[in-house]
Amino acid sequence: MEFRNKEHSLPVKMAVVKGLKVQLFGHSFVKRLKDYIQNDSSQRHDLNLQANALVQYSGFPGATVKELRRHLEVVSDFSPDILVLIIGTIDIYNSDVTPESVARDIENLIDTLLFVIGVGKVIVLQVLHRHVGSVISYKISSRRGLVQCTY
Repeated sequence: MEFRNKEHSLPVKMAVVKGLKVQLFGHSFVKRLKDYIQNDSSQRHDLNLQANALVQYSGFPGATVKELRRHLEVVSDFSPDILVLIIGTIDIYNSDVTPESVARDIENLIDTLLFVIGVGKVIVLQVLHRHVGSVISYKISSRRGLVQCTY
């Protein structure tokens, strides 16, 4: 970027500082987190990251891992350095799916994010519990070890 110095009319080069771009992407938890932060003045939208961090919250209530694929344009448009996936809770509460199939869907989504869209790093949060229940708790616990990425 170039600016003119008023005193000498010589161009002055200034570095453009690029901040870290972080995107939270997932189901309704992301939307509720954003709403909470916006309504509590003691919370910081940038999650206390470095000074120039830009954080975007992209939450889609009720979205399964497969349904989130329909919203990948918000990821490609923002082009984050780091993407935090908050997904899987909706899927794991569906009695028709197995932890293994949810893990495969998450792995496929991660591959798309890294190698097609070009996200720098992807972080997957563990599946969040909604209700206490032995079958659901077992499904979530058994799924935790299934998705392990070493990209």
